[in-house]
Amino acid sequence: MVGGALYVDLFSENLKQLKETIPYLADLGLEYVHLMPLYAARPGNKGGGYAVSNYRSVDQKLGTIEDLSDVSTQLHERGMSLDMDYVQLISMGPQLFKPGSVYCNAWRAAFPCKYWS
Repeated sequence: MVGGALYVDLFSENLKQLKETIPYLADLGLEYVHLMPLYAARPGNKGGGYAVSNYRSVDQKLGTIEDLSDVSTQLHERGMSLDMDYVQLISMGPQLFKPGSVYCNAWRAAFPCKYWS
């Protein structure tokens, strides 16, 4: 398979403009397009776009979930697949990693390390 990884904001500014480039991507022979982080991020935008606050909402500067659905539909109409990141661990709320939390304690038990503080 031949594919391409794209940051929507750097490649086309937003999802609506990305739709305009789909014929070009198809002409390149791409069989899939991997869109780098584009979901709504937690306040402070930490984590390079991977600190997702809501997987049902696209970052508003890139468009809407409907725009993403349109991109997906148009890719599939051209026989191309859409690939997206899903990084669950980073999307979890910060409270899960507070010392003493069940998740934090389980993580420490699974990965003992003298540097945990």
